[in-house]
Amino acid sequence: MAILVNDSSASASELIAGSLKDFGRALIIGSRTYGKGTGQKWIPFTDEKLSDGRTAVEGILRITTFLFVTPSGQHHQKIGVQSDIPIPGLEKGRNETRYDDAIEPRNMNSQLPNPYP
Repeated sequence: MAILVNDSSASASELIAGSLKDFGRALIIGSRTYGKGTGQKWIPFTDEKLSDGRTAVEGILRITTFLFVTPSGQHHQKIGVQSDIPIPGLEKGRNETRYDDAIEPRNMNSQLPNPYP
């Protein structure tokens, strides 16, 4: 199995990718993931009930309550999952049109075979 990742892959996708990598069940292809390995709980401070039944929120306390850990005990907070097969150019703001042999989006349909002749 292959898992494609980039620096926008975060949270649960990093946990799945890291776990499958730990178990030797998948190759990670792409660039290093984002590095979001924690989860937070939001605790609202409420004051009063509004006339429509909603509660007025005065503020919110955000507490980090857990750290994602892969089966090997590794966390990826601020580190990310390193790919086994790196593909340059997958970082945010970059795309394949930076390469000389890339297919321009407007010409893509003419370059692809028709699966329904």
